[in-house]
Amino acid sequence: MGGCGRRWGWLSSGKKQAFRNRWAMPQKKNKAINQCADTTDYSQNSANESASQTLLDFIGDIYEAALNPDNWDNVMETLCQLTGSKSSVLVIQDQQTGVNRITSMHGISRLITLAYNAGLGKYDNTFSLIKTPLNDVMVLNKDELIRNTPSFTQFIMKPADIGHMLAVELHRDGKVRIGLAVHRGFNAEPFDAEASFVLRQITPHICRAALISEELRSARQQALDISSLLENMPFGTLITDASGHVKYHNAIARHMFDSHEAIALKDERIQLFSRSYQQQLIAALAKQAADQRAAEVISVSHPAYSYPLVLFVGRSNQTADPEAVRTAPAEAGAISIYLCDPGSTLVLTSDRIALAFNLTAAEAEVALSLVNGLKLADIAENKSVGIETVRSQVKNIFHKLGVNKQQEVVRMIVQTLLPVADSGSSTDL
Repeated sequence: MGGCGRRWGWLSSGKKQAFRNRWAMPQKKNKAINQCADTTDYSQNSANESASQTLLDFIGDIYEAALNPDNWDNVMETLCQLTGSKSSVLVIQDQQTGVNRITSMHGISRLITLAYNAGLGKYDNTFSLIKTPLNDVMVLNKDELIRNTPSFTQFIMKPADIGHMLAVELHRDGKVRIGLAVHRGFNAEPFDAEASFVLRQITPHICRAALISEELRSARQQALDISSLLENMPFGTLITDASGHVKYHNAIARHMFDSHEAIALKDERIQLFSRSYQQQLIAALAKQAADQRAAEVISVSHPAYSYPLVLFVGRSNQTADPEAVRTAPAEAGAISIYLCDPGSTLVLTSDRIALAFNLTAAEAEVALSLVNGLKLADIAENKSVGIETVRSQVKNIFHKLGVNKQQEVVRMIVQTLLPVADSGSSTDL
């Protein structure tokens, strides 16, 4: 199915009028028209069929946008064309925090959208003005908007030239409220019943598509959180499929593969240094693949090391491919393997991190917390400081390390200090 921009582009005035004629509010027929009802108007039928196909195409594009977020802007543009609007927005409100967020729009500058999402959205109380049932249309004229939303009018509506509005509350539950609005300028004609009727036909489909899109967005974010958590674990972490094929390993596991003589990664499979240990690993993987509940523990003793390398093998609650969490539930047979080297001299301390990367003591403590997998809110609570203070320290860390993501901070610290720590030096980095 093609995208909105390809199919719709710019609707010709004839197609727009045909759509409006087809979906305009039903009018009562007079007696003469009723008497002639059996007379076929082929040109009108043709226009109606064209408008029906146009609507079906648009509905298809709406559901395509649910799976491809980039298409939402095109959907919002077409919505403006069909309702005679200058701009449109799709807004999601977090019910826990009350924060409003524009997820897609048309006809409003990116700067205004950024300002709205950065904090000015708190002045938007449009939801409180909607008195109609879910998926029904509320007409809000400029006098009503100015009277009830003075701050929002000053900061957003006037700069965006929003004078008249058709607003719809699409969905409401304990987590989110989803709203849709189309706008006309202060000097434009108010919305009429025809525009309301057209919007009313479309909103149920936009509602379903918006819910699908929001669920997929949450799933993608969860996948990123899972990947970040696995990467930040302070020990070797792997996820394999039921056959032992390694689908994921974090930085510490990679370092062990490169430096520890008892274990290696060959052809994306764990290779232990002796056949007997390899057979134990194969047996442990087979038991976990057979849905055994208890984890298996394998202690791998190597003559070059004083302590054994310990492998914990158990069923994983996550998919064998963290990226697959974006689109699918946990893969059957996914297995987690955790590597622990009791003989490692690795001791990541804030002092060591501060010296290695020229960080202040406070910045080094934050960096160590990131390595240990803590979130910014947790760090702020543990240090009894505001989260903005922690964010400022993280920005300083980014600048000094030359990175722009928390995951990159963790990776750089682990990859830099693991080899040095394992060299056996206790006084130098």
